[in-house]
Amino acid sequence: MKVRHMPAAFRHSPLFVLRNGRRMLAHTFAGTSLRSLVGLENDRAVFNRFREQRRRDREYFANAPTRENLVNPANPVNLVNPV
Repeated sequence: MKVRHMPAAFRHSPLFVLRNGRRMLAHTFAGTSLRSLVGLENDRAVFNRFREQRRRDREYFANAPTRENLVNPANPVNLVNPV
């Protein structure tokens, strides 16, 4: 989410923005640090940090359980779509 949309999002759903605003901004500014904001760090270092964070995210979600894994073969009750 772009920072310029935050006021409109806050007017629409203030509770959501209060709960999730920090995470939304962290996602938007991934790789950025105070040093890079002040100009003491070059863009390449920021981009490398951003790429490393995204690589870790991809690895994490690649190993996350899927809907098919939520069904326990020992107990055939479907946890995803219980009947």
